[in-house]
Amino acid sequence: MVLARTSLLGQISGASGNYGTSTFTSTAFTPPADSLLVACVSAIENGGSDSLLPDLTIAGGDLAYSLRASAGVSAGFTAATAIYTAPVFLNEEMTIVLDCGARSIGIYSISVLAYTGHDLTDPIGETATGQQSGGFTGPPTPISLTLSSTPAGTSEIVAAAGVCKSPSAGVTPGSGWDELHEVHNTDWGGLQTQVKTNPDSTTVPWADLRSGGGAVFNYAAAAVEVLISSDTVIAIGAGPPLMSSSSAFRSSSSSGGFRAVSSSGGAR
Repeated sequence: MVLARTSLLGQISGASGNYGTSTFTSTAFTPPADSLLVACVSAIENGGSDSLLPDLTIAGGDLAYSLRASAGVSAGFTAATAIYTAPVFLNEEMTIVLDCGARSIGIYSISVLAYTGHDLTDPIGETATGQQSGGFTGPPTPISLTLSSTPAGTSEIVAAAGVCKSPSAGVTPGSGWDELHEVHNTDWGGLQTQVKTNPDSTTVPWADLRSGGGAVFNYAAAAVEVLISSDTVIAIGAGPPLMSSSSAFRSSSSSGGFRAVSSSGGAR
């Protein structure tokens, strides 16, 4: 068994920053059966000075969501970023619904992925969070988070940065990181997500929050470690044991590639 990732959805609530108090429902997607859903969520409020995190909720697919990591900014444009997980049992079409109650939201952004081959008992390991309001250097504007401890080399790190900025310039991932989704509108900013396979450091970097220039007002970012199943043993070599859903996993011979070995000793 290997830890395999499926990218499911990257979406923003609209082209402008005036979404309002209504709930936001994502477009429909279908996660794999027996997978771990990972939903990275960002919200920016029209004004406000109190944290959005107590009011931010997630629902959909009759799943049981767990908040794994979150960060918020309560000055200027109030913003929050959160990473949730939920076990998925059936590959049925679903949507995700975000809400902040009576808060007047400028934009919601969401990035959704799913893992199979994850640890079924305790799928999330180390976490990291960070935020800043004003006082940015640059451009360029690099940032980084620090995981709570060294991650396992067989894991994958999922990181999400909700950025309030104008104009909506791009976000450049950190060196060695792969961008999953970047969803921004034209005048408020949005959300960027990235992953690191086989991590070897506690550092979660972004090379530039505004690679196309413009102003950055704040950011709130979070990261989680997705753990491989405890039934999987990495036996040979030093290559990556993770793959995207579109990749084929190859067992190795004496060439030194990876193969996954079950507890009974047979190669899968």
